[in-house]
Amino acid sequence: MRKELVSHLLKLILLALGAVIIARSGIYPAASTADDAWFAEAGFHLSKGFGLRRPWLNDEFNGANIDFFPPITSVLQGIVFLILGVSQFSVGVLSSLSIVISSLLTYKYLRQNNVNENKALISCISLWGLQIVLEQSVRIRPELWTYIYILGSLMLFKGAITEKNNFKFYVSGVIIGISCINYYPTAPLVLLASIIQFYIYRKKLNIYRNFFYYVLGGMTILLAFLFWIGHDYKYFFLQELSTGSYYLTLSTLIAPIKNIFITPEHGVWQGPVRYSIMCIEALFVLFYTIYIKLVSKSQDVDSIATFVVIPWLVYPMMGSPVLLVVSGSFFIVLLSINDAPFNKRIIFILALCAILKVFYIGYVAYKERASRSYENFLGQINFINKEDAYIAGDRLIWLAFRPNNKNEIFWLVNSKYKEDFIWRSTYLRGMTLDKDMYIIVDKERNLDEMAADYKILEKKRSENKIQFIKEVNCCSGPYNVRVYKVLRD
Repeated sequence: MRKELVSHLLKLILLALGAVIIARSGIYPAASTADDAWFAEAGFHLSKGFGLRRPWLNDEFNGANIDFFPPITSVLQGIVFLILGVSQFSVGVLSSLSIVISSLLTYKYLRQNNVNENKALISCISLWGLQIVLEQSVRIRPELWTYIYILGSLMLFKGAITEKNNFKFYVSGVIIGISCINYYPTAPLVLLASIIQFYIYRKKLNIYRNFFYYVLGGMTILLAFLFWIGHDYKYFFLQELSTGSYYLTLSTLIAPIKNIFITPEHGVWQGPVRYSIMCIEALFVLFYTIYIKLVSKSQDVDSIATFVVIPWLVYPMMGSPVLLVVSGSFFIVLLSINDAPFNKRIIFILALCAILKVFYIGYVAYKERASRSYENFLGQINFINKEDAYIAGDRLIWLAFRPNNKNEIFWLVNSKYKEDFIWRSTYLRGMTLDKDMYIIVDKERNLDEMAADYKILEKKRSENKIQFIKEVNCCSGPYNVRVYKVLRD
């Protein structure tokens, strides 16, 4: 009777966590101010029947006509827009769904592996206690979906072994294929860890037949992917190499160690103290996993440990979301299927952290819901919608101007970040302007720096044709902007 009451309580807590995270979608953090806008841009055009494209880039790599960035999250965002329309809520709700789905799948996997119900429920709650997972659940990013796809594939894989079901091997391979194209940098670790699964469970498998169906599933996705990029493969390589090559540079690989002591100039993972804590957590996960693997003889432990350790071999950046989300999430699963007393304490502490963190997010979102409403921002810049003008700015302008699709919008970057040169609009790099253009940028951004990046702005500044219009001050920091007007030729 007592166990049943505890079970009901834990389910209510999980339900409450999910309700809080979904309810805050688009409110905290502020909507459309981070990667949300990138996936929203491609998803929006897909939902309108125009395919995956990012016209606001309008770069020299044909981004305006075909978007070859990892497609799965953009497709999911497009489906959300089809169902819910475009709003402050729908722009951010996909991130909330990712943590809810990951919790449900974690519970199902643990129950499949005979973990008792209450322990499985506490483990699902503890997943929310990982700082990196919680950050991913309030920002649209692909890494947490990678965990979802891998875990879903692993569940089918184990079910196929038990039932000797070749179709499940096929579907498992399909999902692994989806995981590979969900975020290209994770593809090597997913493939390597998947191959190791066959070695771990080799005594329970008909290796040749089962492997054939598994590979056939993966090849189905690969062929569809090759067909998608085939007609414009040149732009696929140009887009991906220009953005992804920095992953392989020495400076990127040593950056996590350097940034423990030096605040990074760019990126979400800023601040030496915070970065140091995340790196220490990552190292603890790695070494404790190795310890569990050495003392355990379980195939299931070996299987999950693979997905904790392999990311370190393929993507050795201690502060990267790829490593921390995939490795950290599977670490929770590993602790749950291994019965060491210390594991239970870690899970319990993380579960308490999760409850406190999520309800704090809910409290902030509720308390500041009025000031964080995008309507406040729209009300102060709505006059621009009445004019036939170009709009240039960063990510926060997307929700204000893209849904009405009246004005042409451009992504305005700051080239002090080396990788941003590929995102400069070819139009804004020209020397003529056939319409007036409004520039909406964060108050911290320097107009002189932007003018140096874009010849047209430098020219207009020298001609005194850039006018300061107004300053927008909302309670929420991302919506505090300056509005300029650049006069046409």
